[in-house]
Amino acid sequence: MSTDGAYMFFESAAELTNDAYTGSCDQRNNLYRYDISTGALTDLTVDTQPSDPNGAQVDGIVGLSDDGSYVYYVAEGVLAAGASSGQENLYVSHDGATSFIATLSGRDYPDWESGNARVTPDGTHLAFESRRR
Repeated sequence: MSTDGAYMFFESAAELTNDAYTGSCDQRNNLYRYDISTGALTDLTVDTQPSDPNGAQVDGIVGLSDDGSYVYYVAEGVLAAGASSGQENLYVSHDGATSFIATLSGRDYPDWESGNARVTPDGTHLAFESRRR
């Protein structure tokens, strides 16, 4: 949840919006944002790539800004230019746009998943440790 309580973020393998796709058997997660004041639910990880049979395949949230306007996450789907299907791709979602940051090493999982990554309160910077260049 954003620090100001305006947004709640969660993962689900269920297709909760009309544009969601989580695979033929709803087997992999998408990342959703729920706006507390309006009740609007948004899939932040819409994946339309035919190379991604299970959609976005969200592995987890890395961190977010205090107001929830920036959310950093890892997903195996190709959600922006530069990402590789089936790899642990680090993304940021802001103002309705998703940007690819880097492909992480499979060995990075304990670091970003355990809360070792840090996001500045305004969301414009992310610090994380990686075993890849």
